[in-house]
Amino acid sequence: MNILRDMTLDRDKQELSLGDTLDVKAGILLALIAVLATISGTLLADSHLDKRYAVAQMVSLCVVVVGAVCAVWTLIPRNYYLPGAPAEYKGYIENMELAFPGDPEEAERRTAAGIAQMADQRIEKNHKINALKSRWLTYAFFPALVALMIDLGTLVCVAVSKTLS
Repeated sequence: MNILRDMTLDRDKQELSLGDTLDVKAGILLALIAVLATISGTLLADSHLDKRYAVAQMVSLCVVVVGAVCAVWTLIPRNYYLPGAPAEYKGYIENMELAFPGDPEEAERRTAAGIAQMADQRIEKNHKINALKSRWLTYAFFPALVALMIDLGTLVCVAVSKTLS
């Protein structure tokens, strides 16, 4: 069935694209984590920072480290399963044509089905890779969110206390 074959080949491409998308998101999150760590470091360098805010910033740094480790883990290169080069399929196609010499339509149908089956196997393997990357990205996101809230809270509190004093 052509519809299923087309859906399979599209999904094969989507899994590869999703891997790139997850890498981009992890890179953006890592940049945010670097900014949050810089904010915490700058606040901690202020000798006049109230002790409770300093403790909050130390907590922020701890969760930022967890987020950074998880984001970097997301970015670790992985070996995706890729379709072969067109030349690699040439022998496969020729074998199908030899197997069905009097029926080129059957040879083409079987070739398309075989290529879709190979794509289906790649989808399964690449999906597992992407699921793992997505999980690590989630693990990186929540510590970064906590650090963001702590940093914003500290900045607001310091600004208010300086304004009121």
